[in-house]
Amino acid sequence: MVHPEGAPGLLKAFCTARGLSPVPEGRAAELLTSELHKGYKAYISAALEHIASYDQIDIAEQHPTLSSPLTPKEPDAEDTPTLKAVLGHYFEEMKRTNASAEKTLKEKHEALGLMTDLVASKPLAQLSKADAQKVKADLFKLPKNKNKNPQTRDLTLREMLNHPSAERIGARTMNVYLGHMQHFFGWGPVPGRGVTSGSAFGGVRALHEAP
Repeated sequence: MVHPEGAPGLLKAFCTARGLSPVPEGRAAELLTSELHKGYKAYISAALEHIASYDQIDIAEQHPTLSSPLTPKEPDAEDTPTLKAVLGHYFEEMKRTNASAEKTLKEKHEALGLMTDLVASKPLAQLSKADAQKVKADLFKLPKNKNKNPQTRDLTLREMLNHPSAERIGARTMNVYLGHMQHFFGWGPVPGRGVTSGSAFGGVRALHEAP
């Protein structure tokens, strides 16, 4: 994987594509660049294996005529890793590689915990753009300082979202949450991690202050 501006350019391009800001520096930048190279190598290896598999196809083999067009098969929920399990691997890697500062790691836990509650029990591989937009819509209704405010701290998440008078979080806080969700889904599609819907939260941002 080569970029005209070298490793800094590669890292900046990746963060821009994923909506991540600011671009990591120092040790965090080195670790993230290393992970990008690892992921690229894994992708190339998988692609070459796939291409090599065509050498074993018997083009003379007879196949029954299809009476109707093929339709995509939905992922089997039983074979799909749970969101909780994949998040466990994600945070384990974040901790092991020291990829995030303690404050950032705390924000990730809060953001991804909210996402887990908002998507409920939907299989991980089936999360879509529509689910991401629903999460964004719910975040617009999330109260500010929800766990400290006497009006909301003893409520369930759904009760908090429906509270009529609580002050809501701003666009900046919402974009921080969405950025962490994007990073998780960008991390997930690497082979062996179990997330197939890598673009679910791609481009989902809050453009204005929440009312």
